[in-house]
Amino acid sequence: MLHTGLWGGWQYQMKAADLSNHTFFFGYGGYQEARGSSIRNNHFYVENVFEELDQAGEWYYDEQEQLLFVYFNQTDSPQSAQVSVAVLDTLFHIADNSSTVKNIVLQGLTLTETRSTFMKQYDVRPKATWLLR
Repeated sequence: MLHTGLWGGWQYQMKAADLSNHTFFFGYGGYQEARGSSIRNNHFYVENVFEELDQAGEWYYDEQEQLLFVYFNQTDSPQSAQVSVAVLDTLFHIADNSSTVKNIVLQGLTLTETRSTFMKQYDVRPKATWLLR
């Protein structure tokens, strides 16, 4: 769900859905955006719903059965498909409690395929720790 400014949002695991009343019930989550705001109407999406697997390029992962379902487009097939599974949360972590880390340059890199981390717990850092000075 996105907040009213459309620059931040919250992620939840869906607990249940009552389709006859157009109502979703949410469980775990909702802690990701630190500044707070109201939720903007109709600015949300739902992913990983098997019944919604109906368009080329979509996929569904059954965690319990450990099965990946893919809806192939007209040019792909199970015989030619390549699947990449991201296993890293973080590619770089540069930190120093004494605030002496300076002048770091990462150049000429192509970084791909990190895992999604939006459902992981994290601490919200004070604004001064991420402002460029």
